[in-house]
Amino acid sequence: MFAKVTPDLVLRLAALPNAARLVWLYASSLSPFGRWLRADTLHTLPCHRTTIYRAIATLVARGWLELRDGYLRPVQPSADLQPTSAALQRSSAQLQPASAQLQQASAQLCSTSGFRAHTDKEIEEIKEKTDKNRKEQKQEQKQEQKQEQKQEERTEEQKEKDEAIRRLRSLGVRLANLAQYTAQRLVEVAVLLEERSPRDPTSYCRAALERGWRPERPVAPAGFGKWFDALRGLGLVRASQLVGDRLLVLLADGRWMPYDHAKVLLSA
Repeated sequence: MFAKVTPDLVLRLAALPNAARLVWLYASSLSPFGRWLRADTLHTLPCHRTTIYRAIATLVARGWLELRDGYLRPVQPSADLQPTSAALQRSSAQLQPASAQLQQASAQLCSTSGFRAHTDKEIEEIKEKTDKNRKEQKQEQKQEQKQEQKQEERTEEQKEKDEAIRRLRSLGVRLANLAQYTAQRLVEVAVLLEERSPRDPTSYCRAALERGWRPERPVAPAGFGKWFDALRGLGLVRASQLVGDRLLVLLADGRWMPYDHAKVLLSA
């Protein structure tokens, strides 16, 4: 620290106003060996800037600080220093520019405070808009994901239906309106045709579709075979069985689960 602590210095510091004493001690700690220090460095003190500039003016007037072109240097008045008229004139001359700097700093502080308040308001509005945009983007992404999932489901259902129609064609069915039925219904009729082997597959198929005929044994859902083979190749399922009208799947961890539930779980 620049100042050497002596009993006389302690007494002189005690006579200073609180803010002036704080500014001088802080400046002395930042400016060892009497080096010049930027005046705005003192803005880090937990005081209002107006208070800091008033303290600087007081210290300059009392001979504790030297002020020059925005720089200051703490000094330690000697114990035998007496306030002469020349010293008072020099202090007054130093006090006038310090007072002018104080007024200028106060005006700048008011304008800066208003600017900061305006800026803080704009920053808050920008944050709100950013959060709103992020929420909207997330909602759009979720909607897009749902649409893609529905499209994939429709595509998969169409593939299963096409496969069932090809199966019926191979059994001799020549109906033109098969696409209006679900893939599962077409698979059930195909199983009936394979079990009964009718002479006229087309007429039998038409009657089965119109009258709701179903095979005696339960039929696995359309597309189950491909799904099961693919997941078994990945080691996710081990076996399957029909229990009444329910199709159960044995998962890799040993749990039996209905096919509908397993499809949702493993597809996720």
